[in-house]
Amino acid sequence: MGDPFALPDLSRHLNITSDAIFNTWFADVVGTEIFKANPRMKAVFDEYKSADLLKSNLEKNQELKQVLLEETPWVLNAKSETETMNRISRLFEVNAMKASINSDWKILLQYQNGDGGFPWLPGFRSSYVSSLYILRNLGKMNDWLKGGIAQYQSGQNNMVSALIRYIDNELNTHWKENEDTPWSNFALDYLDARRYWEKEYPLQGAGANLKKAIITRADKFKITDFTFFGLHRAALIYDSYGLKNPSEKLIRYLKETSVSSETQGAYWKQNLNDWGWYESKAVNHAGAIEAINKVTPEDANFIEESKVWLATQKETNSWGIPEQRLKLFIF
Repeated sequence: MGDPFALPDLSRHLNITSDAIFNTWFADVVGTEIFKANPRMKAVFDEYKSADLLKSNLEKNQELKQVLLEETPWVLNAKSETETMNRISRLFEVNAMKASINSDWKILLQYQNGDGGFPWLPGFRSSYVSSLYILRNLGKMNDWLKGGIAQYQSGQNNMVSALIRYIDNELNTHWKENEDTPWSNFALDYLDARRYWEKEYPLQGAGANLKKAIITRADKFKITDFTFFGLHRAALIYDSYGLKNPSEKLIRYLKETSVSSETQGAYWKQNLNDWGWYESKAVNHAGAIEAINKVTPEDANFIEESKVWLATQKETNSWGIPEQRLKLFIF
């Protein structure tokens, strides 16, 4: 799991979008699990509180803060550092955390539309991107908790079954077997989210055909068939299907095409920022680490080197968008 200091930024209600509400719920569940598994951390934060260490060093140095205030706006982050520490401390307040988790889950259920999907903003038509995002990360959470996600929610089965119905219908509408490649970002994004739920909700229609297509062509793909996003997603998908050869082939390529520096660690020059979901540099870098860690966990040194690059991209408290922060907890 990742750094718990990233959790408070994720759990703030920055807006009222579906994924923001989901992220708040997700962060509180992750935080609860982390601190349940590491009771010593409570003692550490109690010590921080008693020693007045929940304030940032800059905030405590008022003279320096006054000098820098007008010239350097980032000084204002000193206040948010204190808020971050206090929010982490809140994770130890069991009743407050339970109330927050239950409240956000109820809000999320209220957001779900009649077709099973989630809108970007409440009251609008369902968004495939927002819906797939929630389905995938619910699956990751359930996988991490080994099926124990139900303890943090009520009505989960009905919500997920309706969400999957919406996602599957969207694929049936937009993916054409004879026209579209199974290596497209759209196809891989769908299979990556659905793989977590196949046991309870088997693939049918276009989803089943898409899975069959990607499996039957497992020994025929070319590396150039994939975007950088597609490389790590396909590696995870093939690994989940028990197809080690194609997944390891993709991981070998990722490792062979990486570059390394003392200050930035290991990274990929072909991983470029561009417009849109599939071209986020930090998201794709984190996705590559996730795939390498899953398929070849013995590459621990390379994985740690790759994490260095992510750390260099961090700006104060966050990486910019929800998925980038969520990926930190999947390693």
